[in-house]
Parts: sequence; structure tokens; C-alpha cells
Amino acid sequence: MLLRWRDVPLADILHERTGIPTVVGNDVNLLALGLGRVRNRSGRDAIVVALDNGVGAAVLASGEPVLGEQFAAGEIAHLTVAPDGDLCPCGRRGCLDMVVGAPHLVRRLKDEGEAILEPSGRILGEVLAPIVIMLNINVVVVVGPAALVEGPFADGVIDGIHSRLRPAISEGLNIEVGANDPDLVLLGAAAVVMQSQLGMR
Repeated sequence: MLLRWRDVPLADILHERTGIPTVVGNDVNLLALGLGRVRNRSGRDAIVVALDNGVGAAVLASGEPVLGEQFAAGEIAHLTVAPDGDLCPCGRRGCLDMVVGAPHLVRRLKDEGEAILEPSGRILGEVLAPIVIMLNINVVVVVGPAALVEGPFADGVIDGIHSRLRPAISEGLNIEVGANDPDLVLLGAAAVVMQSQLGMR
């Protein structure tokens, strides 16, 4: 559901109504923190992409989420990857979300069959490759419903990334594609609360 919220001080509102110190975070940033800090995945610099509710992405640099000037770092869902593709709710055609976001991928799978999985994964990989090289990232994690992302889709992601990188870069790259673990968002949120309220990192 698109809420169309803008400049809403949600943490302040919740704190005022509950009296409890409140921290608000992006779910994919929290997922990335859960992977990086709690599950102790290799590498403090990483790209994390979640596909469950549409496309969301986060970049970790030195173990911290990169937020950006408008707090929009990682918002790759509306990059145009298929100019003649399906109309997106944002008003443009062929956004990445319409190609690989799980709700749309499920619909396309029913209409077009499993043959779409590998090329769809490849499109995502080709989108991620320039980010990998620009930031010299060594860890890429893509998560989503297991039935969609494991197998041909994962192969496409991996091939798409490697096809755009020099061997010297791609050889040291760790790419993981698999089922999402909902606990990771909660673990990431716990890490943020411990840091903001207790000073623990």
C-alpha cells in the first residue's frame, strides 16, 4: 500500500503518544543491519536487496547503512529497465519493481511461465553491477520468497553481475541469493535501539 507520506515526524508522534523513546527505520536497512551485525556475515560493506513486497535495497558502508541526502539511498525500484514494459503505479513503464518485485514476478510467472525467471534475475544483476564496482562492494545479498529467487532467478542474478564486471573484481565477490528471514529485520531494529538508547554497537 502506497501511503504517500512526506516529512511525517513519525518517531516524534509515536513518542508523544506513548511516552516511549522511539526509533523509526527502513525495513531493508534494518534487514541489512541484521545480516551485518547480528548474523555477522562476511564483509562490512554490502548491498542487500529484498524482493518480498516489491524491490527495496540497502547499502552498508563500514557496517552502517548509507541513507543519502533525501534518505533515498537504495531506492532502485523505479529505475527503468524495460521502457516498453508494464505500467508502474509511479506512472512510468518498465520499472525494476515491475520486473523483479515478488508480487509482480508471481503475476508474470502465471502469465508467461518459468522461462522468465532467469532473464529477470539477470536484469537485477545488471542493475547491481555498477553499484558493486562504484563502491567496491564484496558482498551482495538478494532475498525473497524461496520459490521465486532460488534456482534460475539466482543463476540470472549471479550471471548478470559477473557479466558486467572485470574478472579481477568479480572473483572476490560473494553473492548470496535465497529465502528471506523475517527475524533479520527485528534483529536489525534491536541493534538500532541498543545503539540509540544504550550506546551499544
